[in-house]
Amino acid sequence: MVAKASDTISREVIVNLGYVLVAIFLIISLLFLSFKAGLLAMFPNILPIILNFAYMYMLDIPLSTSTFPVAIIAMGIAVDDTIHFMVRYSKELKEHSDNEQAMKNTIAHEMRPVFSSSIALFIGFSVLLFAEFGSISQFGLLSALAMISALVSDLILTPTLLMTTPLITSYDLLKIKLEENFAKTSSLFKGLKQGEIKRVAVMGMVKAYYNNEVIIQQGEVSNEMYLILSGHADVEIKTESGDTKVVGNVDSGKLVGEMAFLSGESRTASVIAKGEVEALIINASTLQRVQKRFPAIAAKVFFNISQLLSERLKGTTKALIDKG
Repeated sequence: MVAKASDTISREVIVNLGYVLVAIFLIISLLFLSFKAGLLAMFPNILPIILNFAYMYMLDIPLSTSTFPVAIIAMGIAVDDTIHFMVRYSKELKEHSDNEQAMKNTIAHEMRPVFSSSIALFIGFSVLLFAEFGSISQFGLLSALAMISALVSDLILTPTLLMTTPLITSYDLLKIKLEENFAKTSSLFKGLKQGEIKRVAVMGMVKAYYNNEVIIQQGEVSNEMYLILSGHADVEIKTESGDTKVVGNVDSGKLVGEMAFLSGESRTASVIAKGEVEALIINASTLQRVQKRFPAIAAKVFFNISQLLSERLKGTTKALIDKG
């Protein structure tokens, strides 16, 4: 009966750990919309499990009903810290194009909570070492060691793996709403899929404007261009007499302000929202982040920008010829 119970426990431990690992992989893959992110999260979460069984071997602690839950506990702590770390890293990447700086900020924010919670759990489980029952004492020892293993894994292995992996949460992408035919109407994102467009949008700043709110002000100097994601806006100029004249309009998918963005000169016209408008604000830092994190997508965007500039230049040349 003892041998049969031992075999059952061993089999159940392996099966349950497998179920948990699969669940973690699927959850993190869905959270970051990337199977690579799911696989990445496996390494820092599997390490504490492997070390737990290594401790049992070195300390000659048998697998029993009191010791087999330790692996699950260790993985639970590691998963919690890993998700916190990955989400913070994703947020920092939106503000910094440099992976190293984003990781430094992530560690600075997450070091204290991860370290303090792990040490508190280590001390708490260590108290069980003074228990009179040997099985409880062994559980306390293994759990305490598991907390240290999880701490080392989350503060060393996780940051090392994340440095090479661009992350965007599914929540970030879901917040960005695009019209169904946006890819067809946008000259900047021509040839990109909806998901690829959203990945670029996450790198920039999406801002909502309301009726008659100024998106671009004539005469101002700015290093930003605006891509209309949804809604409608009028292009207006103020004449020398002080009158305001509507000279055009922009709808979803249209880019405005790109000439001043490239030349650094003052705006030649104002863009006024008519109704609710959502626009993606793009600057040099945005394009740099896209290039570093999604080079294939960036190549398409830069090609489209070159085509836009070519069309603008062609239009300007034609106007000068007609005028002359």
